[in-house]
Amino acid sequence: MTVYPQEFKLNCAKIGHFIYGISMRIGSTALANYTNCNDQYSNCPGTLFVSITIKIRYTVNITWNGMAVSSGSISQSTTGDQMYQCALNNPSGADRTRTLTINVPDTAPSSLTEVLLLHFLMYL
Repeated sequence: MTVYPQEFKLNCAKIGHFIYGISMRIGSTALANYTNCNDQYSNCPGTLFVSITIKIRYTVNITWNGMAVSSGSISQSTTGDQMYQCALNNPSGADRTRTLTINVPDTAPSSLTEVLLLHFLMYL
């Protein structure tokens, strides 16, 4: 028996530099977009992991009901593989983008408690 919805988390972590922008997407749909982040003022909602390296994590909760992927008020129809992207804007240097494709099985796992964590780690 397939149990819906399936829930998972998309995590993007940034290491280094205080000033940046970060966004998370599924396909071309933005799930989160934070600009002009400055870790010295904590003006973006990331979670500090390691203060000495300025490692900050951003998390988006995602639900898949077999037909659509949603996060908060954003919903995108998808029955096939899902492409997630985390993009980091570095105003003082090179930008970073990481892409991850999830191959969707023919049927979803049957566990209510299964949680998939998608991690992106980017250095500035």
